[in-house]
Amino acid sequence: LESGQESRFCRIHAHKFYLLAQALGSAIRVGQDFVDECLRVRSDPEGARMFLENFLLPVIRERHLLDYLVPVSCQYAVVLAYCGEETAARHTLGDMARFIVPGSHQEAEYLEQCNLVEQIATGQTTLEMLNNLLQP
Repeated sequence: LESGQESRFCRIHAHKFYLLAQALGSAIRVGQDFVDECLRVRSDPEGARMFLENFLLPVIRERHLLDYLVPVSCQYAVVLAYCGEETAARHTLGDMARFIVPGSHQEAEYLEQCNLVEQIATGQTTLEMLNNLLQP
């Protein structure tokens, strides 16, 4: 699905399969891919938010998957910003700050997501702009 076409429900089915197989890392990664697809291909931040709130974040919390807490929460913050919830997005990022190791790759990703949330909040970045960048 590198071509930018939507997977329909393939990623959702893969997510469920990985959960059943207890391949939790794969379930989270394919779930994150689905969230990205909701934003980039479908321009559906509300659908991305629903999936994160009802599926990905609960799995991370219930299974104590701490390795995925920061990246998925940062992705959630970006989705919140696209949904017009900039205050909640900033709050989510603030909650994650205490888990960031200075000088790490994770810190660089975290700072990138913080910057993206601010760009969305100030109107410098929109889903339309993102999608235009991805067009051939």
